[in-house]
Amino acid sequence: MKRKTPSVEILDLSSTVCNGCKLYYIRVKVNNIKQKAQDIMVTILDKSWLKGLDNAIDYRSFLARSEETIIILTEILKEVGNEIGAEFGEYLVSSVAQSTLEDIYQHTKFPLAEIWKEKAKGNPGFDFHTISEKDILFYGEAKFNSTQNAYSRAINQTCKFINQKKDEMELTDLQKLNSRINEKHLSKDAKGYIAAFSIHNNFENIFQTIQNNENVKKYLLKYPELFFIGIEV
Repeated sequence: MKRKTPSVEILDLSSTVCNGCKLYYIRVKVNNIKQKAQDIMVTILDKSWLKGLDNAIDYRSFLARSEETIIILTEILKEVGNEIGAEFGEYLVSSVAQSTLEDIYQHTKFPLAEIWKEKAKGNPGFDFHTISEKDILFYGEAKFNSTQNAYSRAINQTCKFINQKKDEMELTDLQKLNSRINEKHLSKDAKGYIAAFSIHNNFENIFQTIQNNENVKKYLLKYPELFFIGIEV
């Protein structure tokens, strides 16, 4: 199945069920890096998400958090050419993964975590979030490597953050950003995870390799849905 936008093309949609967990694999190709960088910049500069906050305290707090990061990200994006550096690479993977889930599976996106967390760079937690039509809250981790497939790193980091309860730490902010978030999202039955990663080869074997990954089996199959998004650049 192929779906194409000016900068991104969906090359593969696969799924399977394992121990009651639905696993999805999406392979995406970025055809125009500069165009996608411009798209990301437009998204980052759009502060309309602040209007949905309930009170002036939340508004001022999230605005203050976002301002320094927006300046940093804008400078990074201005420098993007045909080569992808590590910093831009992870923003690219996060953004493409979110947009793909929005377009294909009707997920609702949250602002990229880098924008609303307190630390301007290198936030120690999940990179992006979505919520599905079924009200499953998804925590996404993005990894980029310029030469190697990065799915193992994305999966391992996801499992590490689960063990450190990073998802529960982020829940209070996520609730302020989207009124659909409530106490049920503390339950494993109402949350899932997204591992998004750059890929360069072995496209046909990646999904099967992921299904056999020991960390996937040990930590992730207890949740209702998982997404694995391979992004070819």
